[in-house]
Amino acid sequence: MKSFLLLINIIFIFSLTLVNAINVNNSTVSTNDCQIYYSIIGTNDGSCEKNEYNPASFSSAIHKNGRITEMHIKAAKIKSISPSIAELSELEKLELYYMPITELPNEFFQLKKLKELIQLEKIPPSIGELSELEKLNIEQNERNEIKEIPNELFKLKKLREL
Repeated sequence: MKSFLLLINIIFIFSLTLVNAINVNNSTVSTNDCQIYYSIIGTNDGSCEKNEYNPASFSSAIHKNGRITEMHIKAAKIKSISPSIAELSELEKLELYYMPITELPNEFFQLKKLKELIQLEKIPPSIGELSELEKLNIEQNERNEIKEIPNELFKLKKLREL
């Protein structure tokens, strides 16, 4: 009986996590998530609320306990990330598809819980400050400027996938 109740609780918690997944393509994005998206990219192009596919669009954010833990952004026109990204202190995964970002703001390295970083064009010297980073994906980025592996990557003791 106890194991049955435990299983029910696990299923309930898992279903809550799924409910908190936000996907713009399914028209479930909230105004607050759009505001966060705009503050990160530093502009309000209206693509988030319009719920339309275009080269600059907010793909999704996943919440746990009301805090954003994952963000997926497709924004070909965006060349920088705003320092306000540091406000997402619970962020664990960030995907930056089609974004020609070559520099990250210093505040970015305050994301101490970040475990996955997808689609960088350039590995900044401060990457070693992201002590929880387990996965750094640069392979799918055809525009990347990475010619050699910087020494800073060796500071990332938890890095398992490059």
